[in-house]
Amino acid sequence: SSPVYLDRKDTVFIKLRERSPADLKQMADTSSPVNKLKFHLMASKMETLTEDKQIELEALLIKSINEYTAQVRFNVGGTFMRLLSELQDKSREDLATDYDIRVQYLGDAGYAVEYWEDGIAVHSEKHAICQAAEVAKRQELAGMSPDIQGIAEGVKSDYEAARASVNAGKSVRYTKVLALLYVRDKDGSLVFRDPYQPLYDLMLR
Repeated sequence: SSPVYLDRKDTVFIKLRERSPADLKQMADTSSPVNKLKFHLMASKMETLTEDKQIELEALLIKSINEYTAQVRFNVGGTFMRLLSELQDKSREDLATDYDIRVQYLGDAGYAVEYWEDGIAVHSEKHAICQAAEVAKRQELAGMSPDIQGIAEGVKSDYEAARASVNAGKSVRYTKVLALLYVRDKDGSLVFRDPYQPLYDLMLR
């Protein structure tokens, strides 16, 4: 069946659009006291695990991620964790400007908050400058002498071509790159489901 998306004026949509970027960033926030303790305990536990137990945990993680992506109807195979990590590294400003957030209603299963990358916004002149600086930095770290002007012109040209392709209708503007699950609690509140929670539950019990 076709996906059902909430209207942008729907109160649930408004709440989740405002809340989800914070939940996304919070997952990897190592400055959070709760996360500090959780990550420390997990690191300590990992040091004591046998090889067989580590293999068991890896299998559990893969199974959990597959179940999660099935729930949010975002079948991306083994790339989900990479996509999640990439968006967590984005600034709150970039999440707001470079991604169109949509909320799919999943029936009794809850809601999927989807992040759709804007092909024009992510190839803006601002991002071209940042990308050129990053390329030059990587070359310097590799012991090379980067051609700063050449890199900047090349990246600028590539980004202009990407925007032109979208504007000409040759490339799609929006691409779904992530989906996060929210469910209704018994009291009616919306609860974020962390895709790594089954792993945390097993390791920290």
